Amino acid sequence: MRTLGALELLGAAGVVLPTISGYWPQMTALAAGALALVLAAAALVHSKQREYNCLPLLLVLLAAALMVVWGRW
Repeated sequence: MRTLGALELLGAAGVVLPTISGYWPQMTALAAGALALVLAAAALVHSKQREYNCLPLLLVLLAAALMVVWGRW
């Protein structure tokens, strides 16, 4: 669980920092795609542990990450 949380934070930084800095902006789409994979894995982990109250937020964040991938690609 802590690993997924740390990967989510790193993924969020990877989505935001290239756009803010202007350095390698294509990295935003790649980071958003990786973040989408991490969020999908987190949704699976939470559903297996029957923590259904976390799923709506994860699915919204997953949809947002996929929209960033679609928009930036």
